[in-house]
Amino acid sequence: MVGVFSTKFHDQDLLCVVFDPEAVPTSTKQVGNAIALYQGDKLIGVNVFGIVEKFYTGLNPLPSEDQLSILNEAMAALGLPALNVSDSGFHVATVVNKEEHPLDERKHILTVKEGEKTFTTTTRYANIEIGSKIVVLHDSFFRHDGTAFYASVIRNIPQDVEVCSYADLHLEKLNRSHATLVSSEELGRTAYLANGLEEGVDFYR
Repeated sequence: MVGVFSTKFHDQDLLCVVFDPEAVPTSTKQVGNAIALYQGDKLIGVNVFGIVEKFYTGLNPLPSEDQLSILNEAMAALGLPALNVSDSGFHVATVVNKEEHPLDERKHILTVKEGEKTFTTTTRYANIEIGSKIVVLHDSFFRHDGTAFYASVIRNIPQDVEVCSYADLHLEKLNRSHATLVSSEELGRTAYLANGLEEGVDFYR
């Protein structure tokens, strides 16, 4: 798991590379404008000050080669291996089954597929039908709000992936060419339909 976030800290530009969002640092190592964060001997994150102009504010789900080059200069200065972020965790999936949730009338149980792999989850979004292509977030990848999604079982139903709404994908911020306009009221209440995209692809690639 790797999350790359751009933010500010006391009015300073800050890039945060997060490996474990739940760990608390017990020691640090600083070289120039880069700081490595450790919990014991485990590297849990890297902070780099002053180089955010090439990054989006918040999560950068799939950093470009130029962005990774900037980060890897800091990693090398700290004596750390280069980052290789090749998967955002946000994938296009096809809905192959939809059924009523036995314990929650507001939700449905979905089976979705990406190639040979199938996943089960639940959703409250009413605009999903069998055959719809949607965007799902996979286990142990970061959401845009900085939290991570972990697969689980809720009310006996596996939550293998998380269905993404328009709001979840930050389409306007990331200037996605395949964004579809919806009203502000629908942003967080409507699943993003990716019917023009190929099943299994990384949404941010």
